Amino acid sequence: MSEIYIGPNLPIVGLVQNTTFKTLPVFVQELVLLSADVRLLVVPIDAAALKLAAVVTKGTPEYEAYSRLSNGKVRDAVQQPPSANDAPGVGPIDVTLQDAVTAAGAGTAYKPSRGNETLTFAITGTSTIRTVIFELADPSGVYVPCTAFNIMDPTKFGTQTTGGNNTLPESWLVDVPIGYSFRARVSAVSGGNVTIKGKAVL
Repeated sequence: MSEIYIGPNLPIVGLVQNTTFKTLPVFVQELVLLSADVRLLVVPIDAAALKLAAVVTKGTPEYEAYSRLSNGKVRDAVQQPPSANDAPGVGPIDVTLQDAVTAAGAGTAYKPSRGNETLTFAITGTSTIRTVIFELADPSGVYVPCTAFNIMDPTKFGTQTTGGNNTLPESWLVDVPIGYSFRARVSAVSGGNVTIKGKAVL
């Protein structure tokens, strides 16, 4: 049975009001599990009219859920990981974005499936010259530059770096919302290779 999301636009997690689903995508299934408010506002299409009426009726659960999501409460909801008993495997995930590459390339993108995740990664390798661009794509799949933060120097941040090798590795941090994808694209490299690996945590 087709379903429709009747809540407010939630760009942080990739949900758009009045989106219909023949089958719920994985990221929506995850949100439904992690947020009772989202769960309440993803409804069968044949019940949408009744639920929409409830959304605009003060005091109903649907009205309250819509209000909380409109006020940004979804970030708090989806960042709370389930307990280990409820959802095994919520520990860190090893992520490889680039693996000893010697030519420019997009590498392997990382897309969270458990909720909003924080990805930390290190840039190493033997290259003497390199440029790595940090990029994020929303559910449409279009990548744009995004800001990552240097772990060793919190005042250092940006959308790209020319640093990081086996002698002086660089470590970076970026938040990746569920439904989005992150990649560390190598736009230039010479004199050796570039490796970018890290861990993602809820």
